[in-house]
Amino acid sequence: MSKLESLRKASTLHDLARLLGFKAKALAYVLYVIPEAKKYTEYKIPKRSGGARTIQAPVAELKLLQRRTSNLLQDCIGELADKGQRSDPFVHGFRRHRSIITNASRHRNRRLVVNLDISDFFGSINFGRVRGLLIKDDAFSLNPSVATVIAQIACHENALPQGSPCSPVLANLVARPLDLRLLAHAKRRGFVYTRYADDITFSTRLKNPPAAIVQHKPGTGLHAWEAAPTLVRAIEKSGFSVNASKTRAQYRDSRQDVTGLVVNRRVNVPREYRRQVRAMVHRLTTTGAFEIRKNVLAAGSTTLRAIPGNFEELQGMLGYIASIDAAAEHNRKDNAIAARSQRETYRRFLFYREFFCVDRPVIVCEGKTDNVYLRSALRKLAPLFPSLASVTASGELRMNVRLYKADGKKTSSLMGLTGGAAPLLAFLREYRKASETFVSKGNRFPLIVVVDNDGASKDIFSFIKKITGSHKMIDGSEPYYRLMPMVFVVPIPKPPSSTTAAIESLFDSSLLSTIHKGKIFHGSDKGFDEDKHYTKSVFAKEVVEPHFDKINFDGFKPLLDAISEVVGLSSP
Repeated sequence: MSKLESLRKASTLHDLARLLGFKAKALAYVLYVIPEAKKYTEYKIPKRSGGARTIQAPVAELKLLQRRTSNLLQDCIGELADKGQRSDPFVHGFRRHRSIITNASRHRNRRLVVNLDISDFFGSINFGRVRGLLIKDDAFSLNPSVATVIAQIACHENALPQGSPCSPVLANLVARPLDLRLLAHAKRRGFVYTRYADDITFSTRLKNPPAAIVQHKPGTGLHAWEAAPTLVRAIEKSGFSVNASKTRAQYRDSRQDVTGLVVNRRVNVPREYRRQVRAMVHRLTTTGAFEIRKNVLAAGSTTLRAIPGNFEELQGMLGYIASIDAAAEHNRKDNAIAARSQRETYRRFLFYREFFCVDRPVIVCEGKTDNVYLRSALRKLAPLFPSLASVTASGELRMNVRLYKADGKKTSSLMGLTGGAAPLLAFLREYRKASETFVSKGNRFPLIVVVDNDGASKDIFSFIKKITGSHKMIDGSEPYYRLMPMVFVVPIPKPPSSTTAAIESLFDSSLLSTIHKGKIFHGSDKGFDEDKHYTKSVFAKEVVEPHFDKINFDGFKPLLDAISEVVGLSSP
């Protein structure tokens, strides 16, 4: 039975609790025992446009209940869409697989873009509207008792609170009559309509669009606009009202933006935002600190101030720009240049944050399985290497170094850490170049790069020799090499009578011969037969990691000795 069908058949609090993964007593406790005054914490945050927004954050138990209610309703909406029973391509806020990017894309390259704002969007939706929607909407038609409980979960002080996980999905459902009314209003007049939460956008390619959407305010200049009376009536008839101070109309010869994105020719981040973020990265990496200009609440009013920024804020800004660039068209030269410049800025920031300005030594290996091996070895050998790790009385591993996870995600890709010796060499080259201008006070802990000691690492050894100007042979025979003051390369120690070494060669041959699910370990792509062999990933995750306490890790001691010595040499 589908979730929507199960929800429609639910008739009691017990039925709904089961669908939400709650015990009925626990759900009832959250709704009816916790005092109303203790269910939410209220605070204010400054708006970008000035003023303050009141956030009502639910307590943990209620937040979990609301999140599961939101997920259930989202699943139901998804089922309706899959069956073709409910289509809402005009709604982009708080919908799965939609975003400000999909919203802005609908208004790209238009002659006129009109932005409206709904006043007190969530606050306009009360308990009765939520309950009535769930009962009367043909798509749901819920039992009145169940609709009542959902409304009780969702509402606070007879409104949908900002801060609740289920307010957005319910607001979208309640606003559907508004959407359908405005969509019809727009289509009749040659406009496209979308809504992202309380932000409404109309756009058109018509040379002479009708004034039924927006018009000049009487007695004002050319840049003062107001929603047309027919549009205002349509919105008010749906139980909402227009925030008159935020009505804007933008023609093609000026910058057109939708939910913060420029849409004149393609969806893009405003240039000044890119410049600001680039300047912040420059300040951070060359001085060790940067500031962000943002609205701050003080003495009951909002003021724009420059305040100290942090890594998380700046990485959020960089990630935001990267997501827009990834979704935008890259077939235009100017956009490609901007995206390339952005990637360089992002990479510089990541080099600084992940490897330079760190709170402990960082170890980078060739592949993600290497991290599993090292972590497992340290769990077993921690007493011998206290500078690297320790194990608590409860058996928890406490790492004094950080194993960088090169997992192929966006950030690893930006730094070239996609696995293997060649990407490591590219990373070392780029890091060396970037770090030359980094502020020296951030460089307190070493970056330790662990490489296989085989033919694939010859280029890394040649790079070390070139950079250091060493007259000695760089061939992986030394425990470690200092590439830069705080950058070290540690080759995998070669076992006796062996001319090469990969990290797997540090294990006993008996472990490497382990038969797992009828297959044997094969550590190379060459000659791999999936019917006979299992991979490095399987070996690490299913053979080594779960059984670390039974494995002999003596072969790892020379490697861990070298890493420990490096940590000792460069301790602050």
